[in-house]
Amino acid sequence: MVEFLQLLSDSDYISIHAPLTKETRHRFAKNELKVMKRTAYLINTREAIINEKALYEALKRGWIAVAALDVMEKEPPYWGNPLLTTKASRRRSRGSGTAIPLSSFFDSPHS
Repeated sequence: MVEFLQLLSDSDYISIHAPLTKETRHRFAKNELKVMKRTAYLINTREAIINEKALYEALKRGWIAVAALDVMEKEPPYWGNPLLTTKASRRRSRGSGTAIPLSSFFDSPHS
């Protein structure tokens, strides 16, 4: 059997479909994201399996290439979430701030 961290470091794509439990909550945090390939794609279909603060750091620092989340920790997501915008990427447009999302982060908006 392959150890979890070895699986992460060897994989090009990780797609998470585990249920949210006490054991799986934030199972993907800073240490797990740091061992992944810099070219890895991380796909999550469940809330709170990935620590969003650690994911933001991983994307900004290039620890992984892309993250796609179907569900975020807080639904509906709030626009202050760093995954959806960064201070460095805010622009002024007709007097109001327009958020420019991280180019390596994709979410699936729900109505």
